[in-house]
Amino acid sequence: MSTKTAAISEARPEAAPARPYAPSWLHLLLRGIDRLPGPAWVWYVAIGLATSLVYPLQFWILGLSPYGQLDAENTFWGVVLFAGLWLAGHIERVASSALDATLPALRLPAAEVERLRYELTIAPALPSTVALVAAVALTILGSIVDPVGSYVVGSPAPIVVVGGLTQALITAILFTGLLQLVRQMRLIRTTLELATVDPFLPGPLSGFSRLTSDIGIAIIAIVTAGSFVTPIPAEPMAFAVKSLPFLVGAPAIALVAFVVPLYGLHTRLDAEKARLQGEAEHRLKALLATLNEDVDRGDLARADGLNKQLASMLQQRDVLAKLPTWPWSTGTLRAVISAVLLPIVLVIVQAVLSKVLVS
Repeated sequence: MSTKTAAISEARPEAAPARPYAPSWLHLLLRGIDRLPGPAWVWYVAIGLATSLVYPLQFWILGLSPYGQLDAENTFWGVVLFAGLWLAGHIERVASSALDATLPALRLPAAEVERLRYELTIAPALPSTVALVAAVALTILGSIVDPVGSYVVGSPAPIVVVGGLTQALITAILFTGLLQLVRQMRLIRTTLELATVDPFLPGPLSGFSRLTSDIGIAIIAIVTAGSFVTPIPAEPMAFAVKSLPFLVGAPAIALVAFVVPLYGLHTRLDAEKARLQGEAEHRLKALLATLNEDVDRGDLARADGLNKQLASMLQQRDVLAKLPTWPWSTGTLRAVISAVLLPIVLVIVQAVLSKVLVS
C-alpha cells in the first residue's frame, strides 16, 4: 500500500469545506502507518510477522508446544491483525473509487461529493471509540473470567500485555468495521436513491457493487481461513456445531452486505425497464393495428414500410428484454457466489477428512 494511494480518503476530505465529524482511531492509525519512513507495505508485513509470533510465544513459554514450533491456528490469529489493518485501508480506497465510478449517475455538487466520500470512507470517532473501549473491556473480562483458557496464568507479564493488546485491537477493528459496514449500507442506499436510472447505461449504476462485493468476500475469506486452520474435531456433532457459524453466518452477512444496499436501485431499474417495455408494446400494438387495417382494405401500398417497422419494433422488444435490472456485472456476481459457496465446500472437505482420520 503506497502512501499516496492509501491517503486518498484523507486528502480529498480535507479539500472539502468542513469535515462532518472527527475521523475514527482506526483511520488515524492507518494514516500514521502510511506516514512512517519507507513503503507502507513493509510496515504492514512487519506488524504481521511480529503479531504472528505473539500466541506461539505464549505456548512455548507455557510448555504447550516445543520452542520454535509454529502451529497454524495460533499463527493465523496473529496474522489476522495485519489482515484487518490492510483490509480497513483497502475498503477505504475501494469506497472512494466506487463513488467515483457512480458519479456520472449522481450529478451532485462538488462539496456534496466530498462530504459523501468522507462518510463512505471514514468511520466517525465516537462510535469507533466506543467499539475500541468495548473490545478492551471484553478482552480484560475474558482474562478475568477464564485466566487459564486465556493463557494468562503462567505467562510473563509483558507477553500477557502484548497478547491482550493484540486481541483487543483485533476485536476493535472487527467492531469498528461492522459499524462502518452498517453506515456504508445506509449511505449507499440513500445515495443511489438520487441516481438517474437508465438501464441502457448500467456502468455508473454498478459502481458501488465493487464495494459491497469486496466487503462480503473479505468477511467470508477471513472467517473461512479461521475455520480452515482450526483443528478438525473427532466427534461429528462437535464438528457440526463448530462449523454452523462459518457455514451460515459469514455467507449470510456477505449476501446482506452485497444485496441490501443495491436492492432499492434494482427495483427502480426494474420499473424503468417495465416502462420502456410498455411503451414499446403500445407502439407495436398501434403498428399491428395499422397493418391489419391495410390488409382488411386490401391496400398493400404501405406493406413493405410497415413490415420494416414491424421488424424494427420486434428487435427493440428483444433488446429491452435483455436490459439488466441488477446493479452489478456478471463477473461481480460470480465472484460473490463463489465466495458464498467456499465455506460450504470447505465444511464438506473437513467432514470427509474428519471421518477418514477417525476411521
